[in-house]
Amino acid sequence: MKLAAVRIEETVDDSRYERLLAQVSAERRAKAGRFKFRRDAVRTAAGELLLQRLLGAADGTLSFRYLSHGKPELIDYPGTWHNISHSGEYVVCVCHEVPVGVDVEAVRPVDDDLAKRCFADAERMYMQATEEETQRLRRFYELWSAKESYIKAVGDGLSMPLQSFVVRIGMDGARLETAAGESLPWEIRLLPLDAGHALAVCASQLPPDIALDVLSLDELLGS
Repeated sequence: MKLAAVRIEETVDDSRYERLLAQVSAERRAKAGRFKFRRDAVRTAAGELLLQRLLGAADGTLSFRYLSHGKPELIDYPGTWHNISHSGEYVVCVCHEVPVGVDVEAVRPVDDDLAKRCFADAERMYMQATEEETQRLRRFYELWSAKESYIKAVGDGLSMPLQSFVVRIGMDGARLETAAGESLPWEIRLLPLDAGHALAVCASQLPPDIALDVLSLDELLGS
């Protein structure tokens, strides 16, 4: 498994933006051009360029077909699964030999009602087990990123209700269960990124040690 992230600055100048677009596929350039804000365009282009780097592919050569629920599949890399996520300052990409999902979330204030609507009782108990508001918010995003990474690995999109499964986080890490308490045959890992972001990866099999390479945009561009 290969996992990497790129940190995107608040402002990306014209020169670096044009260099970024020049290194991705025409399909991705067209998608980037539909965004209103440059930072969103940079994120979508950086995601593909990060995937190219992990695969060792030539610039602009990746092509995709789309499965049910819109999940993209690499055409020229049979047996390789990938997933991309972006939030806050980071874009994250993972490649694996089995279906895999990754999710990064910027930690920011959230309405408590969202946890009531989306989390199971055990997950809300994990959140409320600390009186420190900052830690409680961190736990919310640990759970959210873990749940999103599982949904993305399975590939069911928004058709899978967040309360239909449970993420249990303890001293020995995280695990997945059905709402009835039965173990699910998926592994999930919460990974350190920084204090302002939560990151999780999920697959049917994960390596014991997961290396995360974090790049700057200039490093991704090859400066």
